[in-house]
Amino acid sequence: MNICLCCDCCCQILKNIKDFEAPAKIVSSNFQARVNPDACTGCQACEEICPMDAIRVDAKDITARVNLDRCIGCGLCVTVCEFDAVALKDKEATEKIEPPANLVETYMKIALEKGLF
Repeated sequence: MNICLCCDCCCQILKNIKDFEAPAKIVSSNFQARVNPDACTGCQACEEICPMDAIRVDAKDITARVNLDRCIGCGLCVTVCEFDAVALKDKEATEKIEPPANLVETYMKIALEKGLF
């Protein structure tokens, strides 16, 4: 129905999710950002673009670190890293979800969770 660009400047949904302590527990995604510390230069591009403030560059070792409780797996950080230090990786098998195949399945799942069926 739509494509999310993960832009927190105009998306009220992302603005609201960002207020939670652990946005990753609210958003259904099978991916999270991971940083290769050997490739990271600490340029802060990933930190600046992250809509959930999930990435911080450590001042001591000048390496980006991902707070996995905040990372929603949008991949914006990957798009701005000029050094290929950031990548989206699969979550652990126990944390993975199977997304609904279509809109009808989505609403059926919501109805089941609400006890309407």
